[in-house]
Amino acid sequence: MIDVKIDAFIPNDYIPQVSQKIAAYQQLASARSVAEVDEIGEGLRDRFGTLPEPLANLVAVTKLRTKAMAKGVTRVVIDNARLTLGVGSAFTIAPLAIPKLQSLTKNKFRFGEGRITIDLPPRKPVEHMPLLDALLDAL
Repeated sequence: MIDVKIDAFIPNDYIPQVSQKIAAYQQLASARSVAEVDEIGEGLRDRFGTLPEPLANLVAVTKLRTKAMAKGVTRVVIDNARLTLGVGSAFTIAPLAIPKLQSLTKNKFRFGEGRITIDLPPRKPVEHMPLLDALLDAL
């Protein structure tokens, strides 16, 4: 699960037909890889035109969800000053990931029971998404 306070949806004027919109949501929800999400996004772009911002956000969040799942991260929460990665029993961290985490977060992370917490500078949650993407790549 990813909990980021951003607009991430398919606008009614982008896909007005409800059945097509539901199909697009179902495709995104069932995606299991970044490549699959990219393919869905390209298909929407080809069929309906340039993705509006809320849909581009939904595609970005879906990519992050698939990356998180692949890394054993079960929950991602971004608020104004903190990023929390919930980790399940499938999560392991490679020793080489620690220096990357230190570099990406300026050493402002800590491990807790079932989670990694990163202190963030106050910004809008959407502005932290590139950091989240880099962190997931580093893990």
